[in-house]
Amino acid sequence: MIVSMTGFGHAKVEYSGKLIRVEIKSLNARASEVRCKLPPTYRDREMDLRKKVLDILQRGKIELTITAEGHEAEEASVIDAAVFRRYYKELYALKTELNIQDGDILQSILRIPNVIGQNETLADDEEWAIVEQCVEEAIREIQKFRQAEGDVLKNDLLERVEMIEKNMKAV
Repeated sequence: MIVSMTGFGHAKVEYSGKLIRVEIKSLNARASEVRCKLPPTYRDREMDLRKKVLDILQRGKIELTITAEGHEAEEASVIDAAVFRRYYKELYALKTELNIQDGDILQSILRIPNVIGQNETLADDEEWAIVEQCVEEAIREIQKFRQAEGDVLKNDLLERVEMIEKNMKAV
């Protein structure tokens, strides 16, 4: 059975006001590699995810992305007031010193990294079980994709072998 290293799988689930999406992409690569992009609430389980994905998919450059959107996910965002104040004082001082008249300091500060962060609460066991099921569904999807791609490769190779055999007789 020929299985391609290239593939895509995705799954989504709603849980407690969140829409959790899982996407897995894989490309051909000499070495097996798993890159994870996860919300902070799932970071503590990253090694478990890497192992699960690598144990099943085994080969290729694999990218696992999990996103959580929705009402509770948005509540997890927090402004670091101390960092905000420090940037505000520094930018206001520069604005005054350089006599800059226009400019929205507040919007500029909010775009600076580390001003808006994530509340570092971790997912409970019930939520994690839901995420794992979603990951497993995405893995099944990418396996189907890889199998279909492998079937295409197999058929292409068989056609080429058949053409070579026909042309060998002519040669």
